Amino acid sequence: MADVIDDTQPISIDVWSCEDFPTETECLSHGCYWYNGSCHSTPELNGLADITDINFPSSVQIGASFDITYTVTNTGYADTLYGGLFENDLLIAGTDWREPFTAGEIKVKTISFPTGIVVALNAVIQVGHEAD
Repeated sequence: MADVIDDTQPISIDVWSCEDFPTETECLSHGCYWYNGSCHSTPELNGLADITDINFPSSVQIGASFDITYTVTNTGYADTLYGGLFENDLLIAGTDWREPFTAGEIKVKTISFPTGIVVALNAVIQVGHEAD
């Protein structure tokens, strides 16, 4: 039987979220968004966009793919709009988008869940211009 030498090396990795940074400088240097006196992982959106024609299934089987579709109208000036699906004020990973819209432009957006979900989804769609 061969001798085994224990040559373990400890690894320590800190995990942070944008909400952990107490100053604007720290917040912005980590690619986060500073507004209302605190740091956030998503930009602040103002209300110059409308969401209509939301379509989604009322129930799905665990693991079944589905889509949520909705129509976005830019009711403000020509700008880049940002949107996504949020649950408890947190962005659901992979549901956000950012793209240019002309004033008055209308686009249909789709959020796809190719592998479905395993727990109930209680979320809101938010869309708007990123606040300065």
